[in-house]
Amino acid sequence: MPKIGDALEGKKTALIGTIYLHQPNKPSILDEVSKSQWEDDTAFPDKYFSDNDEIWLEDESGRILLDLSNLSDVPTIVTGMILAFLGTISVAGAFIVEDHMDSGLPIQKPIDSAYTKDGEKYIAFISGINSTISEPAYLQMKMLIDFLSGASSTDNAKSLARSISCLVIAGNSIDYNDNNDDFVAYKESKFGFSNTNENAVSSIVSKEKLSIETVDSFIYQLSHLLPVLIMPGSTDPVSDILPQPPMPVDILLPRSSQMTSLYSLGNPCWFSADNISFLGSSGQNVEDILRCIDKKTPVEVAKSTLTSRHLFPTCPDTLRNQDSFSRKELFEGDNKKVLIITIPKFKTSDQIVLLNLFDFTTKIVSFGS
Repeated sequence: MPKIGDALEGKKTALIGTIYLHQPNKPSILDEVSKSQWEDDTAFPDKYFSDNDEIWLEDESGRILLDLSNLSDVPTIVTGMILAFLGTISVAGAFIVEDHMDSGLPIQKPIDSAYTKDGEKYIAFISGINSTISEPAYLQMKMLIDFLSGASSTDNAKSLARSISCLVIAGNSIDYNDNNDDFVAYKESKFGFSNTNENAVSSIVSKEKLSIETVDSFIYQLSHLLPVLIMPGSTDPVSDILPQPPMPVDILLPRSSQMTSLYSLGNPCWFSADNISFLGSSGQNVEDILRCIDKKTPVEVAKSTLTSRHLFPTCPDTLRNQDSFSRKELFEGDNKKVLIITIPKFKTSDQIVLLNLFDFTTKIVSFGS
């Protein structure tokens, strides 16, 4: 397979390289650093894509502009992905793409047949509790605790609760207000613009004490019922830089941290339950990719991170849970199967997702009024 710099015009060629997606609307860290301190902050757009975007493929020998106009189904392509393309170089110097290929799903260990049978054994997923000092999520969390403890009013709900083996909290348990001056100071201190990190953190913890204590109380009660795995997210008080470290539960959640059934994980994380492997993120990767491309759903974007084998392709170029639940099954060959699940924001949806470990079906449990 030739290098990009060795490809000849008019000859059908297969090229492999790293994608660079040039987007004029995308924020530039160089522009921010070079900006005068007297200039107003730029209001960044919610979406970066436009008709002026360009897709480039590059390797150590050079780069070439990709023309995807002949493709009926344009794949998810963002900066950082390593992909292969088949096509020819035009007179204008662009690479006219006829077909494309990604890495595909990695090799998987076969699932024990004991775990593909009839029955019910669930893992519960929740994300986006987003407890704040003004909205500490008392009612929703109380209903969740009642459900998991078997205190629900119906026999079906009680039976379902008994079948849940653990709870995964996939990020954004605590939500700091970005308009809080102390929060801004804390953010600045994390990136080296201030030497008042300790004072900023103390001020934040003091002002947000109620929301933190509320989450601590909820997780403490949940940990008495079943194992709880907690991941950090974009609004939680840990570093924004990915990969995010586990939350310091001994500081933030002192009551819950005493429970041996509480496990603090990083973001992204990899864990196993009942001989089944789980790969999870708190959603920053999907959200950031959706800013860069058009006409793709969160579950399609999540699929692309698996088949390209690059979980955070745009990080740290621009860098959560999702607005609604969705699922998609991927099959590749005879022995590769992946189930992708996007978890809705609990604060706005009042929903948790249950995954049956025996047959990989899913259920939605709603706690809305």
